[in-house]
Amino acid sequence: MKKCPSCGGENNDFNSFCEWCGGKLPESAEVKSEYVDGSNDSFNPNPNINSGMNTNYSSNYNSNTGRSNYYSAESDNAGIQALVFGILSIFCCSIIFGPLAIVKSNESDSTMAKAGRILGIIGLVLWVLGIILRVILR
Repeated sequence: MKKCPSCGGENNDFNSFCEWCGGKLPESAEVKSEYVDGSNDSFNPNPNINSGMNTNYSSNYNSNTGRSNYYSAESDNAGIQALVFGILSIFCCSIIFGPLAIVKSNESDSTMAKAGRILGIIGLVLWVLGIILRVILR
């Protein structure tokens, strides 16, 4: 196991980045040479790829957020989508894009998702204020 110099978290030997903080892990010459010379032909750098599921829930599950500590492209895509929907909710169709931004932001912990949630809420508030002003000014 590799120990992260930044946070002290324990990581698998084949990891290049820390599972906990994302920091760069030091290279381990002993681990590299073991697999480079072919002495261990059964080495699988990602043992969960064949099984299709993560079996190491205890060390990678964050009980505070209820989400995995692994970075995933799906959560990043959800953050991007939340941000785009949030921006669209400001300029057009707030009643559609505002809720979409809020729902998509719940799928990701990224900063983009948080910004999308805020913009979605602002878009909905502006939509409600527009409806109220139309009723008052008639």
